[in-house]
Amino acid sequence: MTAQPAPRPLRIDPAALALEPLDLDPAAFQSDLPVQHYALVFEDARIGLAVGNWDTTTMQEAIGPYPRDEYITVLDGSFAILDGAGNAVEGHAGQSAT
Repeated sequence: MTAQPAPRPLRIDPAALALEPLDLDPAAFQSDLPVQHYALVFEDARIGLAVGNWDTTTMQEAIGPYPRDEYITVLDGSFAILDGAGNAVEGHAGQSAT
């Protein structure tokens, strides 16, 4: 059995990341197609973890099941997510949600 490397702290400087434009499917949105960018910072498929930085213009995604768990820290702006019962979870700059 091969030993796994020890976990290490991961520092992310959003200002230093080169965000790339995302190719979006209009069917995934209830709003006009937004402009979004993403930079992958770390990924370990073995444990199912990806860490990245993402931005978007104002948008509303189409309703449907979300295929993964997500943790969000808002750097700028705000968001609202509705759960299956219609309850909103809101986040603003400096806040986190999962």
